[in-house]
Amino acid sequence: PRSILALFALLASSVGVAATVTITASTPTPTVGETFTMTLTGDVPNTFAGSVRLTFDPTKVAYISGAALLPWNVYVKNSADGDTPTQIDFEAPSATPANPSVYDIGVLTFQALAQGSGELVTFDDDGGIFFGFFDAVSADYIPVTYIQANIVITVNGPAITVTDSEAPTDDLLVPF
Repeated sequence: PRSILALFALLASSVGVAATVTITASTPTPTVGETFTMTLTGDVPNTFAGSVRLTFDPTKVAYISGAALLPWNVYVKNSADGDTPTQIDFEAPSATPANPSVYDIGVLTFQALAQGSGELVTFDDDGGIFFGFFDAVSADYIPVTYIQANIVITVNGPAITVTDSEAPTDDLLVPF
């Protein structure tokens, strides 16, 4: 009987299953002063709690707020708003399915402070030491691949192309 229970626990756990968290920006090109959101969506099986490490460049962006998205119902940021890196916890009332497909986890709001580009806001974990997603049955760490969103903060917004119907080949790209 014990070997059957152990086999069932192993088969029910999500160890070895590919898991991803994808981060998308509401706008990939915010202008200085504009707020934007970063949404986390997951494909992490059989979990009901996760802790992620949020890191951001405080000279380029400011953290404003965050919230859990259904099916998750708890969101906790574990330090002052300007602290980076910091831990963010998400919890759901029950475990995600073993083959969950993609579901929402949370959304965070930032304000663009200065011109910059690249991974100005990143999310990851530390392999389960302090941060990560854990299996609801075995409590084992679930390895997650984080797909980051690149942001380009501009000073005056994107360039506007001015065209005329007479001779579009001599139109210019005019920054405003």
